[in-house]
Amino acid sequence: MNENLILIGKKFIENYIFSFDNRDADGMTNLFNITHIRFANNNVSIISKNEYLESQDKVTKLLKMKIGIILILKILKVLKVVYQNAIL
Repeated sequence: MNENLILIGKKFIENYIFSFDNRDADGMTNLFNITHIRFANNNVSIISKNEYLESQDKVTKLLKMKIGIILILKILKVLKVVYQNAIL
């Protein structure tokens, strides 16, 4: 029985990571018990499906911004190397 619970837990985590990586908010939402009750930092939060979907939309936008910034920094680093090599 414990092995079955471990397999179920692993499958849940794999499905969540897959949904997160693909920014599939509906897929993530389906894995939670919605309305979701969260206990953190000495607070209790009750999160509805709509609230969760909205928060994931914000996370997706932030991730896209971060990826864009990282890409720009990498391009600038390459351009710096190209420029330095051109001067030599």
